[in-house]
Amino acid sequence: MKNSKLLELLRHLQPQEIRSYLKFLRSPFYASNNLPEQLFQFIYKYAPDYTSPKLNKEQAFKKLFPHKEKYSDHQMRKLIHELRVLTEEYFIAKQVQGHSYTKKQLLLAEYRERNMYTHFQKTSQELLADQAAKPHRDISYYKELHLLHEGFYDHPQTHKEKDNISYLLAAIENLDYYYLLQRQRLSYALTWIKKLFQVNLTPRSLKEHTAEIKATPIFQVYDLINQMLEAPREDSLFEQAEQLFRDRLGQLTKKDQEEIFRILINHLSNQYNSGRKELQTKLFELYQFGMEHQLFISDHQMEPHLFSNVVTLGVLEKQFDWVQQFIDQYTTYLSEAVRADTVCLNQALLALHTQQYQSCIELLRDYNFPEVFLLLRSKTILLRAYFELCIQDYSYHDILMAKIEAFRKFIARHRFISEAKQQTYLQFLSFSQKIVNQYFKGTIGQPLYDEIEASQSVILKSWLLSQCSLLAQQKK
Repeated sequence: MKNSKLLELLRHLQPQEIRSYLKFLRSPFYASNNLPEQLFQFIYKYAPDYTSPKLNKEQAFKKLFPHKEKYSDHQMRKLIHELRVLTEEYFIAKQVQGHSYTKKQLLLAEYRERNMYTHFQKTSQELLADQAAKPHRDISYYKELHLLHEGFYDHPQTHKEKDNISYLLAAIENLDYYYLLQRQRLSYALTWIKKLFQVNLTPRSLKEHTAEIKATPIFQVYDLINQMLEAPREDSLFEQAEQLFRDRLGQLTKKDQEEIFRILINHLSNQYNSGRKELQTKLFELYQFGMEHQLFISDHQMEPHLFSNVVTLGVLEKQFDWVQQFIDQYTTYLSEAVRADTVCLNQALLALHTQQYQSCIELLRDYNFPEVFLLLRSKTILLRAYFELCIQDYSYHDILMAKIEAFRKFIARHRFISEAKQQTYLQFLSFSQKIVNQYFKGTIGQPLYDEIEASQSVILKSWLLSQCSLLAQQKK
């Protein structure tokens, strides 16, 4: 025992620490029994140098287990290991106890891990304020600023919008400051050693480092992604980036997997939403790849808009069983604050596409959504359900017209909906009304289809065109 790490640790315990150390060993949070404390009491008799020949495992075993006749080396090794680990935990606890900033750092990590975004956001701002109050702008200052800004911007619940871009820019700038200062400091140390020992030590150049880093999978994927974003219409760049990502997935960390997957999804979604509907199946297959490899989840959480995008694309691909399985499996990854709203909307969308119109209406009719965006989406789905019922049964016509008029009033009442967004919904309502009325009058045909096609500001344009074309065929 005399050369063990445990004794080395105990030698560095100060006399004034023994009382708090014993309290620590008695804490049921750390120790499951009192054997580690008893072992320390035996060892402490031989403080402060712990060199007595009586300090050995056999004597300790007799003291701790007086009723056992046979010595167990395995049991003593296990107990010594347990006390060593507890001593190290004590050192950590003492270190944290004396540093309020470190406490906040650890608390910040816990808030992120537990998806407590409001507290994460507040603590991030407190830590940034603590840094700003520091009198010196040294290496640790810039390193910590880089990590705080990156961590805040990178959080799944931080909106990647104009107001938060400053955090991304600050993360990049402070990384540069940290690198330059650290490089200068270490270069000075190297120069001093070269002169002191008369040796020729030359670190590799930045160019040599760059050549080496370019060979890593993570650099190659991000390099292709940057090229792809600079030339978004070059499909070959996306295909190369996607294929390299799939091939090298196992060589990337979980965080990098999630980040790169999100970039690829967003890029392809933007292309799809710009009118390239031929990408629908490819986008859906990429989502399926993400589900297979658990790439939707970041910090045990899935963003609600991503959840909705998966469902929307799945129903358009008519993969209804897959969509229901997805909803069932991934609901628990939605934060509690948005879970009920998100699931309700997406179950209603699935019911709409599986022609369960009454079920869709029952889900949405009396549901009170807290946000205007969710209300707009809910009312749109609900209107489409009444539209389908009206086409099947004219007795729903008056109900549908009443819903359309109520929707118009809702849009007019909420003035903080942008004028451009208002127009897209008002156009949708106008065309929906025209399609139904012309269908029952028997006048639906190419002129209305062309009018919808020519519109540049209407939501669900593909659905409107499909309905117009389908109903016109029925009247022929």
